[in-house]
Amino acid sequence: MNEPNESISLCILNQARWKQVHTQILIATIGFAVNFFAGEKFANSALPEIASLLAALAVGLLGNIYSRLFHRNAFSAMLPAIWILVPSGIASQGSLNYGLQAANSIINGNGTETAGSSNADYNGVIASLSFGMLRLALGLTLGLFLAAAIVYPGGKKRSGLFSF
Repeated sequence: MNEPNESISLCILNQARWKQVHTQILIATIGFAVNFFAGEKFANSALPEIASLLAALAVGLLGNIYSRLFHRNAFSAMLPAIWILVPSGIASQGSLNYGLQAANSIINGNGTETAGSSNADYNGVIASLSFGMLRLALGLTLGLFLAAAIVYPGGKKRSGLFSF
């Protein structure tokens, strides 16, 4: 698991304040762990976006609780975690496997196209990839919304609470 290194890199790229880096890494690690284990649990279910929903809910709860307790910005604390959840969510839902299948069917060892491949096969791969990305976006959005609604049930004054 190389995830803490990725979150450190994202903190450096985003020019995070050093006081907040440990919180960002903790939230990103917990979000990745929830996504990983929920993805394994719900891998064969009819609703694979549950893993991204649970991970986004965990990230949103931790970020909003951090914001509420320490009066800091929840967005900056959650940003590396969200960036890590997006590619891992696509991979856990199998969309990368579809892309690899398409690449293997296009190229056959020596760079020529396979005889049995058709545009219908590729359109199906692209459609399933698009559908997987939409399910991931839906899970992340719903998870972050539920977390904000749980931590701030009456809303938050003078803030764009649901802007993420």
